[in-house]
Amino acid sequence: MKKAIVITLVIFIAGVNLYSQNNNFKPVALFGIRQGVNFSFVDFSPTVNYNLLPGYNGGLVFKYANEKFFALQIELNYSQKGWEENLDTISNSYSRRLDYIELPFMTHIYLGNRNLKYFLNLGTSVAYLISEKESVKIGNELYVREYYTKTIENKFDFNIVGELGLTYNSNFGVFQFGARYYYTLTDIFEYTSESVYDLSRNQVINLSLTYFISSEK
Repeated sequence: MKKAIVITLVIFIAGVNLYSQNNNFKPVALFGIRQGVNFSFVDFSPTVNYNLLPGYNGGLVFKYANEKFFALQIELNYSQKGWEENLDTISNSYSRRLDYIELPFMTHIYLGNRNLKYFLNLGTSVAYLISEKESVKIGNELYVREYYTKTIENKFDFNIVGELGLTYNSNFGVFQFGARYYYTLTDIFEYTSESVYDLSRNQVINLSLTYFISSEK
């Protein structure tokens, strides 16, 4: 947990230093609405076979640029994560939905012409669990895992975020499409020396479309 917080602070300070530089570029500030879908799983150790669990991800976006090829992108999202077990021929079924409020903070790097740009987002995200829903059906007691019916113990999620995408500047505003990956640094369950699993980290693949109200000039 402490390591995750340190990494988040380092990236945050680096981003602030980048955008505090003086230059002749005319600053651009954009506000937008983001809508997308998550495909998530939890990385357990020992490994648990899984299917990707689809969920919603969306919210508000602020993007500020005062460099020719760099901008700052901050978001406030509602994000559904979780996992679904792939139990194959076993007569059990299990899935758990985790609902978070998340705050990504990213450096936005872009190249291209005025209307069409390619971009790379790199940064961190912190999320807080607001609710969870577990679906479990037991047909074979031999395959009951220790976290079944166990409440999520760590409500905070710290992530490294990477995203690739396209931005299109139209007469109606700016449209931004991206494919993103969240690599989580924190576990959702706390473990002791007697625990079977010593790792439990959310992992998320995200696709999204963002509409910015005003267009870049």
